[in-house]
Amino acid sequence: MLCKVGRLALATAYPEEYARVLGLAGPGGTRALAEMERRAFGTDADELSAEMMAAWRLGDDFCEAVCSQNAPDRTGLDSRAGRLARILRWAGSVASVLVQPQACAEPLTALVSEGSGLGREALDQCEGRLKSAAPGGLPAVG
Repeated sequence: MLCKVGRLALATAYPEEYARVLGLAGPGGTRALAEMERRAFGTDADELSAEMMAAWRLGDDFCEAVCSQNAPDRTGLDSRAGRLARILRWAGSVASVLVQPQACAEPLTALVSEGSGLGREALDQCEGRLKSAAPGGLPAVG
């Protein structure tokens, strides 16, 4: 839950400006949103979340994972923080698919192809559960 606290902070501190940024970014574009946040506020929600978590003295691996969840190149993929970041990204993508399945077909396909750190059997189980839970069906995933 804390991995998105930076979005809440931006929306609270800059309600009109952040609403405009969200509207311009559209659904499913986490990298585009992060870039727009950096241009508008000098930081993005993931970086802000990580800074807030560090101020609350949560572990470095957790803070690094939150900061890297939508930018896997920020941390080593085999590090503990890298594995946690992939899990956070996977969970965010699953949530997005449940809310707006058709808008998330491409990001979910990319996520599966780059690997979530989960085994194939776990991915297959997730896909099966998502197909039955997603309103309007689940887009085909590579």
